[in-house]
Amino acid sequence: MLPDFHYAAWAAAWLGIFKGLLWLFLDPNLPGDIAGLVQVKQALLMVPFILCAIGVWNRRRWAAVGLIGAAVIDLMAAVFIPGSMSALFANQFPPYAAVLVLFVGPGASILILTVYSALMSMTEGRGNP
Repeated sequence: MLPDFHYAAWAAAWLGIFKGLLWLFLDPNLPGDIAGLVQVKQALLMVPFILCAIGVWNRRRWAAVGLIGAAVIDLMAAVFIPGSMSALFANQFPPYAAVLVLFVGPGASILILTVYSALMSMTEGRGNP
């Protein structure tokens, strides 16, 4: 890692990669309608999380804004899709459920949002050469 690359931005990019890919290993034990909504949400957010994470590693401002936006959309979906959080806890081994909440669930989105200032300060964009 480069010495001038902020560790929080590096971690946020990794969380974006994890959120984009780890859901493929999640086997939600949910009723049909809720499972379908959760799968559609994950499928739609998979590409933005991965592309924006790679863009953050390349210090692109659009990627930082996109990663923040995807995290906000993910949190809104967790709040407004009833029962979606139970996909992370239903019939799961407790340490595995904790990993899912931290890396796939709203925990990762909250962590990405907490490093907003680091993401904005280290990316290159208009007014930030």
